[in-house]
Amino acid sequence: MNGGAAPVLLLALFAFLPGPRPASAGVLTKTEAKSVSLSLDGSLDRHGDSRSDELRVGTEFECASEFKLGKSALEWDLDVYYDYSRSGSDGGVTNTKSLGLDLAKILLTRWRGLEFETVKPYLLAGAELTWLKEPDPDNAGKRISTTFLSPTAGVGAEFKLSDRASLNIEYRRNFYSGDRRIADVTLGLNYALFGGDEKETGGDDEKPGGAEKEK
Repeated sequence: MNGGAAPVLLLALFAFLPGPRPASAGVLTKTEAKSVSLSLDGSLDRHGDSRSDELRVGTEFECASEFKLGKSALEWDLDVYYDYSRSGSDGGVTNTKSLGLDLAKILLTRWRGLEFETVKPYLLAGAELTWLKEPDPDNAGKRISTTFLSPTAGVGAEFKLSDRASLNIEYRRNFYSGDRRIADVTLGLNYALFGGDEKETGGDDEKPGGAEKEK
């Protein structure tokens, strides 16, 4: 799904999301364990004779589980990914391979005392190195290759399925000029290999040694 209608679709989706749950007064938000996750995203588009397919795989690292900003809190993740897409029409087939780094994936976990658990909206910012192979407009049957580096940005939402798995819907675009500007919407799955959203346990009843046995 490409083009300027994508941000409108995401905004419409957010309007139907379940509302945030009020956080308990006087209780600090838990600090989540650091995690390493694998992600798999993809999209499939058909418009008449033109078609587009995309697959992205990545590894996500949780850098900071919580940034407190007054009554609000954010999470910061870092994402390294590889993206492959193929689009075609009567004019030929274009293949795109990209290696990207999201330096900042900022998730909103609490807003003015309201805690987001099931759904977390987020913003993306990073850079992407792209290898493009496309039909040569001046020589029928031949193809030309181009390599370019561009900044990227995006917006998305993470839907929690379990302590380790989540579903993502994401809009992303680069900021290269002309016909090298790429924008897309993907739907993906993220699974935490280590860490994840597991609550830390502990307390006086779990201190080493325990209570002395009665004689």
